[in-house]
Amino acid sequence: MSNPWLRLWTDMPTDPKWRTIARLSGQPVASVIAVYLFVLINASNASERGRTHNLISEDIASALDVDTGDIDAILAQMEGRVIKDGVVTGWSKRQPIREDNAAERAKAWRERNRTQSNASFDPEKSRLDTDTDTDTDTDTDTEQIKSISRVYEAYPHKVGKGAAVKAIAKAFGSLRKRNEPNPEKFLLERMEGWIEKRERDRAAGKFVPEYPNPATWFNQTRYDDEDNIPKPKREIHVLTQRELDEQNYRDFGSPPPEEWAPVGAPQGWVPCHN
Repeated sequence: MSNPWLRLWTDMPTDPKWRTIARLSGQPVASVIAVYLFVLINASNASERGRTHNLISEDIASALDVDTGDIDAILAQMEGRVIKDGVVTGWSKRQPIREDNAAERAKAWRERNRTQSNASFDPEKSRLDTDTDTDTDTDTDTEQIKSISRVYEAYPHKVGKGAAVKAIAKAFGSLRKRNEPNPEKFLLERMEGWIEKRERDRAAGKFVPEYPNPATWFNQTRYDDEDNIPKPKREIHVLTQRELDEQNYRDFGSPPPEEWAPVGAPQGWVPCHN
């Protein structure tokens, strides 16, 4: 009975035998490896697994779009190295029969896990563990969920919420590992800086791409991009009318309003500025 599965060993692609066979056959190493895969598949499908008596060079040549002579040259050099007397060498070692009962082995594995799980369950210990729990962890989890939700709501392009929430939670974990005290505040500020930069670029006539999906932005840690660091905001001081009049007097010599004059000052009083 043919087997739809077969094994490859981990260093098979870098086995030095392929270079030897390639050199002696005058064919590329890639072609040698490809032909060997056909050899394995043919041996796996044989009535007596491991045998290569049904191997047909023309079929392999057609599949790989090469000349039949090239395949024959490779197979000739494989003889005695990876094929011996029509059998793939090492077949019984690398392709054990037990691989054919994968369903039975999976069933046995599940049964072992079920038995171990039942044996390790202690109702009394479980009750004590539950009773000693505090509400602290629950409160912390609830607050984090709220924080993640606020970050998602602040993102300007809301799609793929499930994947986005996972990506934001991952970002929270990464920021905590590097001792960021408030991941929510950090992410909100970085998003604000990113959005402001996009607006500046758009106003300057630069090309501004569409917003990426939130999961992509957070998974790629775009919040760490240098361009997304918020620019310090300049404080704007609005002059009072008196400050404006004083500035006009200093700059243009405009006479100050009469209400500035002290009590008893003569008409046409002007303050003295050093």
